[in-house]
Amino acid sequence: MPISIRDFEDNVIGKIGRKFRIVEKKKHHIYYEIWYNDKKICGTHRFHKSTGKEIYDNTLSDIARQLKLNNLKQLYLLEECSFSENDYFDLLMLKQKNVISD
Repeated sequence: MPISIRDFEDNVIGKIGRKFRIVEKKKHHIYYEIWYNDKKICGTHRFHKSTGKEIYDNTLSDIARQLKLNNLKQLYLLEECSFSENDYFDLLMLKQKNVISD
């Protein structure tokens, strides 16, 4: 099930950005770096020319992995607003995965 670029930016990157600092870099792709306590914890990217289009499952699976999600379903839950930024922080156990530390 594809996700539109707008939904990806608003509901995935935007939601993560409420808990973490997002640094966006535009080159050939648009890169999103996710920072916590002045440390880059992960990042993902999308093609620059895909504005207004959709992102499909094969790419979404890569994005989910890069965002330290356990599976593609969690990315869809984040996009559908049934998975909060606190869920991303707490339920995905980013501390236990040694992605972040206090």
